[in-house]
Amino acid sequence: MKIKIFSMGGTIDKLYFDDLSRYEVGDPQVAEVLKEAEVHFDYEIE
Repeated sequence: MKIKIFSMGGTIDKLYFDDLSRYEVGDPQVAEVLKEAEVHFDYEIE
């Protein structure tokens, strides 16, 4: 089984620069989250 993940730039993809909540939407972070969680299934991120 292979899961396709669609990243839309939500909260987990925001990069915060200071305490004033200034942020930019960065690259999808889901791959790093799945890696740290030691997920062992096939996936594709779009």
